[in-house]
Order: sequence, then C-alpha cells, then structure tokens
Amino acid sequence: GRNPRFTPQWQPGQWWIVEYRQLQPSLARVPPELAVDETIVTRWRYEVIDLAADLGGETCQIVRAEEITDPPAPGFVELAYDPDAFCLRRIDERNRYLPDRRSLTPNDWGSVAPYVEIRQPRETIVDLALFPPEERTDLLRIAPPGEPELLQTVVFPDADTLEASMELTVRGVPLVSEQRWRRGEPWWREARRTVGGREMIAGRLVAFGP
Repeated sequence: GRNPRFTPQWQPGQWWIVEYRQLQPSLARVPPELAVDETIVTRWRYEVIDLAADLGGETCQIVRAEEITDPPAPGFVELAYDPDAFCLRRIDERNRYLPDRRSLTPNDWGSVAPYVEIRQPRETIVDLALFPPEERTDLLRIAPPGEPELLQTVVFPDADTLEASMELTVRGVPLVSEQRWRRGEPWWREARRTVGGREMIAGRLVAFGP
C-alpha cells in the first residue's frame, strides 16, 4: 500500500470482529417529538479469503464480512481490495441460500481514491481512507466526474496512530466518515459515519487473530 507502516499486511485465514452501533430512526406514525429512535448493536466477523483473486483481469484481495448470528445470517458481503493502493474496488453481496442472488457495486471513486459509500445505507462501514505515503498531516481533495467532491484529512497523533476524516455533501446534506487506525492491526480501531451532524453508525474493533 501507500503507507507500509499502517496498511494491513493480511494473511489467508486472518480474521477480526467488529461491533457496530447503528441508529434506527423511528417509523412510528406519531409527531416527531414523540418518535423514539432505537440503537441496534450487531457484531460482524471479517475473514481474509484470497490474496490473489482475479477481478476482471486485475488482482484483488478478498475479505468476507458476515453478521454473527445463530442460525447464520442468510447473506454475506465480499469486499475486493486493490493490494497496491489498498483501495476498495468492489462490493459483492451474496445470499447463502440462493447463490444466484447477488449484487455487485463497483468503486465509483476510481482505483486510487478514498471510498465513501453514498448509494445506500449499510449495517457495516465499508468506507476506506487513502493513506498518505508519509506520516504527516495530509489534505486531499478529490472530485471524480459525476460524484460529490470529497475532502480527506489525515493526521498522525502519535507514531502508532492514523486518524482520517472524509467529508462530502450528498443531496445537500453533509456526510462525514471518520476512522482511527493503529499500526499492526488488521482493520481500523474505531470508525463512525455522521449524516447532517447526527451519528448514524459507529464501529469498534473487538478481537482479531491469528
């Protein structure tokens, strides 16, 4: 990746577990002041499946994410990453019981840009910052054709911590995605997404191995 000290160096079979807290707005047909929102807590397990998968002629790393439930959740997600830039290239949603039912979402931001998902809300955070090559405060502004302009700020509070904030405006509403990475860990330590100043989903790394 562009920053070898923070870019995860995955191995096949490596796994980690993330706990998410997601705001579920009330759907009750009552006056807004009487509506009661609910916070849902879920845990997801990520596992490195393949480090050299073929994705349309390009080599990608594949990570599977699925909610920890009993019985197993009917669906799971496979995330494809560019190993050279550590960039999310595609999201592949699959159904465990109906193999032909799947949905592919390409990275609209390009192969070397940060990724912030704006197409649909998810129960996981798939946003991914672009790590700067040097460990110093970095400001990056990207405006892909047909996409909202994205402003990314990366700071290094200490030698082992990277913090990234990605800001953009979607249909007139500000969206901010924040992440904190720790050197040597397979995934971000903490992350959250706010929409219109309101936190909609937050995640924290709770376990990893081997």
